[in-house]
Amino acid sequence: AGEVVYPTIDGPFAYGQQLVFAHDGRPFLSYEARAWLLDDDGKVIRPAARETGFWRPQDGGELEVLITHATGIVEVFFGRALDLRSWEIRT
Repeated sequence: AGEVVYPTIDGPFAYGQQLVFAHDGRPFLSYEARAWLLDDDGKVIRPAARETGFWRPQDGGELEVLITHATGIVEVFFGRALDLRSWEIRT
């Protein structure tokens, strides 16, 4: 949970977010993020942002991240592993 301030949202609003990373045995992770605007009691007012994509490890510790938004925006990030738990990525 957190607080969102965005130009197209009359806020600020509290929000909740769910991130799901899944693996089905193929050489990538699927990714989905969903967010909801919440009222003062923590109840959902309405859905907010949603995105989906793939995290694709490459040879030599390289990483490619593809993220698609429902608004039609597609982001592509490239990077590399810094260690077993962190990566540096950029567009």
